[in-house]
Amino acid sequence: MLFKAPPSYRNPDEAYEKMNNDYKILQEAKNLLAVAGSGLWRLAQDCETHELNEELMNLHGHFEDDLQGLIHDLSNEVSARMDLIR
Repeated sequence: MLFKAPPSYRNPDEAYEKMNNDYKILQEAKNLLAVAGSGLWRLAQDCETHELNEELMNLHGHFEDDLQGLIHDLSNEVSARMDLIR
């Protein structure tokens, strides 16, 4: 049985436009991640107490790890969809 493409992939031009838009959103998400991560890091550097500095650095690490994983997953999904319409 052949794979039947969802309706959004039956028109290659429309599908490509949608994927191109998703790619732009993904790039914006990566930029926001970089800004937010560096903001957490700067806040940690300005802390007066070691405890708060450590807490913010931990938060920064978890934030980057979690969001990098999400961005990676989204990148893979967009790439897979692009492969479907080629």
